[in-house]
Amino acid sequence: MTNWKKLMNKNYLGSWDVENGKDLILTIRGARQEKVKNPQGKEEECLVVDFVESEYKPMIINSTNGTNIEKATGTPYIEQWSGHKISLFTAKVSAFGDIVDAIRIRPTAPVEPPKPVKHFCESCGKEIAPFGDMDSEAFATYTKKKLGKELCLECSKKLANKKEAK
Repeated sequence: MTNWKKLMNKNYLGSWDVENGKDLILTIRGARQEKVKNPQGKEEECLVVDFVESEYKPMIINSTNGTNIEKATGTPYIEQWSGHKISLFTAKVSAFGDIVDAIRIRPTAPVEPPKPVKHFCESCGKEIAPFGDMDSEAFATYTKKKLGKELCLECSKKLANKKEAK
């Protein structure tokens, strides 16, 4: 579904750009001061963060989010924020006499899941693929236990057939 605010061609990231209930992990490319027009049309100097992920617009950083970036990156210096990943989420906040959705930044660096270890067939050298309800690691462990080697499906069938023929 499309939030109507996404169609307003905003220049900066807004809460409507973050899927509600899910964190958005982005990498800081850089931070800078920029003149920005507020909703009343008055220009003011703001801290703006740009992201490595080019499909995302820059984000204006308020005091709360600036403090949390400092905590997540371990430094108050904007020149040292580049390359750090931050986790954005939406939260209901009291602002402008109303309760509104806002982007917030978690005060801790996001923890990325470990990359899966690739397993290769000890017979043909191809990467072992998942099979049935087993991921590649489980299938490699299964063939090691049953046939004595980590094998791909094709090689495991060949070896099993040879053992049955004996």
